[in-house]
Amino acid sequence: MLWGTAAPFRSLARCVLLRWASVGFTEAQESVVNERPLHSGERVTFKLSSVICPDAEEVINQMTTEVELTGQVVFLSDYGFRKDHFAIVDIPGVSAPVIVPVQRLKTDKEAALAGRSTTQ
Repeated sequence: MLWGTAAPFRSLARCVLLRWASVGFTEAQESVVNERPLHSGERVTFKLSSVICPDAEEVINQMTTEVELTGQVVFLSDYGFRKDHFAIVDIPGVSAPVIVPVQRLKTDKEAALAGRSTTQ
C-alpha cells in the first residue's frame, strides 16, 4: 500500500462502513472504543473474529509463515538425548496442538522486552 495516496484508505473506509452496518455496530460500542487511550505504533492483541475488514477467510489467505502465534505449552518432549527439545503448544482457535522447537519460542516476558527494544 502506498501511503502517499488516499485511494486505499477510501476503499478501506467503504469496507469498514459496510461491515459495521452488516454486524450492527452501535454508537454505544463506538464510544467505548474511542475512549481507549490507543496510539499508533502500539502492539495489540485481538481475535480474528474481531476483524471487520477484510473478512477472516481473506486474512487467513494473506498470512505468511512470519505470522506470530500465541499459545500455551501443554507438554515438553525429548529428542533423542536432548531433554525438552520440543514443546507441544495449544493455540486458542486452532483445532489441534502444534509442535515447536523450544529454542524458537519466546515467553510473554521476552516478547514484551523485544517489543520495547524495537519501539525505542
